[in-house]
Amino acid sequence: MHDLCIRLQNGICVQMVESSNSPSLPGCIGCIGIYAYNPDGTEAGYGGELEYMPGQYECMEDAVPDVLLFSELPKLPYDVITEDEFYELCG
Repeated sequence: MHDLCIRLQNGICVQMVESSNSPSLPGCIGCIGIYAYNPDGTEAGYGGELEYMPGQYECMEDAVPDVLLFSELPKLPYDVITEDEFYELCG
């Protein structure tokens, strides 16, 4: 899966990356690393890694609802942004 950066309607920016760490749960084939920041640059929600099963996500954008739930972030409309925009917005 390709990495994805999004900006929620409330200004929180979330970066989702394919982690190189091995999943710990049986049957899982990968982990999505999650980084989320408020507009002032402080961390938002709960970061970490979301493990996933084969066939669970066709692309990273399919994982957004689960990432937001896992990270305890609000499920809001979002825009896809570039990695450069993510770093510019989060400082």
